[in-house]
Amino acid sequence: MSGEQKLITLGKRQFLIKKMTAKQGSWIAMQLFTKLIPIGVAAFGDIKKANTMIEPDDIKKLNFKMPDLSAIQKIFTEEEFSRLQDTCLSCCYEVLKGGNIPVIGTNGAWGVEGLEYDIIKVMALTINALTFSVAGFFEENALQELMQSLSGLSLFGVSR
Repeated sequence: MSGEQKLITLGKRQFLIKKMTAKQGSWIAMQLFTKLIPIGVAAFGDIKKANTMIEPDDIKKLNFKMPDLSAIQKIFTEEEFSRLQDTCLSCCYEVLKGGNIPVIGTNGAWGVEGLEYDIIKVMALTINALTFSVAGFFEENALQELMQSLSGLSLFGVSR
């Protein structure tokens, strides 16, 4: 099995998860950055503390406060979450004797039986596809390398 796909077992069923395309992964990573990072920053008081490496003993020193839960519920609209989930599920296939069957079709309809009411399996597939495809984006040096590569760029090629 290549690094572009992985097998998981959920109950008695096997699923193949393929990596998202770069465009899909970029869109999801940007959704996560723009929607979830402000919640994390709010929880830790200020951006300086949120951007430094946090050791277990440091947690006591931080000005940690629970973010407003009503704000968390508004992170994604139902349509945004549905698009994110559909993108994740479009990378998932059930492994059957006759071949790999897409979990969800391009039209959004279920491609395999028994998942439309199985919240646990659908969430497990969504989370596995998400982490498999975009986890590398959040690794220690990946974001730093991205920011360095963009540091010399400016809008319309005009220097500051």
